[in-house]
Amino acid sequence: LNESYTRLHLLDKDVVKTLKRLPGYDTLRVALAKKVVLVEGPSDELVLKKIYMSENNGRLPEQDGIDIIVVRGVGFKTFIEIGKEIGTAINVLRDNDGDYNKHIIPAQKEYETYKNIKLVSSPNNNDFSLEPSMISANSTSEKELLSFAEIVLSTQTYNLLLSESSFEEKINFLVNWFKSVDGDGKGKKKVDSAIKLFETTKPFKYPLFLQEVLNFG
Repeated sequence: LNESYTRLHLLDKDVVKTLKRLPGYDTLRVALAKKVVLVEGPSDELVLKKIYMSENNGRLPEQDGIDIIVVRGVGFKTFIEIGKEIGTAINVLRDNDGDYNKHIIPAQKEYETYKNIKLVSSPNNNDFSLEPSMISANSTSEKELLSFAEIVLSTQTYNLLLSESSFEEKINFLVNWFKSVDGDGKGKKKVDSAIKLFETTKPFKYPLFLQEVLNFG
């Protein structure tokens, strides 16, 4: 690692077992990168890259040494353990799943003695995942909400949104459209919408905690 040699012999045996089974090079990415952002899914990665580009003259985070890694079903803890051992700066973007106090605060306390590890999430329980937090950031007015929806939705779905009577109903429609359960196909729709955000030249807002997860101080 740079000019030093590090042996990961103190890792928990269960963590080592998991790491040995992992496909690809994510373990190596965490070990070699100086700055890592761990996210739950590809939608988070795309939106964070777009935010970083908008704040850094079109540069991608990897051009500045920040590696965004999608953990999927592996779990954050496995990769965090590597960071604990070798000192990699790791910022973690977590969904609060509707209860910040229950799901986020205990995890933050678990790693508070490790200055290189930071867990970030929305403190607002209504912003339980990426999509509702983006909707909240872009709904200070009905005009703003529709402008955002026009970017992320298909024409057919956007027309369904327009048929909702009130501003509140439009917000609820959009939040519910992104809600997913296993097997309903919403995962692909979320990624499709994130790709549209990544590719758009139209302006949109984002919550401050998404900017925070890209800040390593």
